[in-house]
This record gives sequence, C-alpha cells and structure tokens, in this order.
Amino acid sequence: MTDASADMQLFWEAFPAEGGKARTTYMFAYSDAEPSRPNFEQLLDTYFTLLPSYQNIPNLQNIKFKRVLFGGFPCFSKSPLKPGFDRVLQLGDASASQSPLSFGGFGSLLRHLPRLSQSIGHALRADRLTKGDLAWIHPYQPSLSASWLFQRSMSIGVGQLQQSEQHQQEQEQEQEKQPVAAAAS
Repeated sequence: MTDASADMQLFWEAFPAEGGKARTTYMFAYSDAEPSRPNFEQLLDTYFTLLPSYQNIPNLQNIKFKRVLFGGFPCFSKSPLKPGFDRVLQLGDASASQSPLSFGGFGSLLRHLPRLSQSIGHALRADRLTKGDLAWIHPYQPSLSASWLFQRSMSIGVGQLQQSEQHQQEQEQEQEKQPVAAAAS
C-alpha cells in the first residue's frame, strides 16, 4: 500500500509465477468515475513510477516485462443488472454480478454455475425467455451490501485528502498560538 494521493489509495499485490522464477504484480485502487480523478494513462504512469520501490529495485531497467495488462473494472452497487431484452441473459461481468472487493463477474459466475445451468436449462425447455422470466435467473449474493461497505471504507472521497491536510494545518496554527509556559528556576 502506498501513501494516498490524488484522492486515491493505491494497493499493491504480487504473486509468484513460473514456479517462482517470475512474478505478477498489480496495483489497484477503489474509485468512482469522478472526472477530477486520475485518468487511466495517469494511473499507468503512476504504476511504472512506483513499481521499482514496490519491487525494491533501483529502476525499471532491472525488470524484464513479459506483458503489461491494464484496465478498469466498473462495479455497480445495484447489481446484478436485470435483463433488458427478451431472450437475452447477461452472465458474469455483463450482468454486473461482481464482488466490489475482487471485481469481475467470472468468479461469481463460477460459484453459481450449477444453479445457473439448471435455471437456464429449465427456462429454455419451458420457453420462459421474456426479460421478466430471465430476471429470476441471477446469482444470489447475500453479503453484497457488506462487501460494498468494506469497499467504501477503502475509498477516498473527492477532496477528502485536501480537507484532512487543511484540518491538520489549522490544528498546527492553533497550537502555535498557544502560550508556552515558562519554566520557573
């Protein structure tokens, strides 16, 4: 984890790859789509700027890159999305069935695959394919609201850092105004 800046807290993770001969490293942040946030290009630049210190190496020349993969995962707190059309069922990422902690809907899809397969098979056999019928087929996510609260606690609001810095400066100025007690000798 790096110090928060630009109204974002950056988190880092690394995993061994190729039997320990290589490593997969990624940086992520929980953020909203506020236009004042860093854009994707700025985030990728930040990744490359901070990567040497995270990897505890002098510079990027000491890293042999095999592949750079970069992107964003949109998350929706009101998910999964209901079907918008007859005969079309969104699954996984397309349905916004995701964890706000790990992102992505693929894991959610796999966890519910047996139930989803049975439900889809039943809907096809019974010709129950209206968007209303299909709305009944989605992963059950009982702990989703708790996960969103956890994600929210790891996010930094727009202007939150500046407000805290301003508050700290005001406290320091207030302390400077306090009279210093003279020591009696």
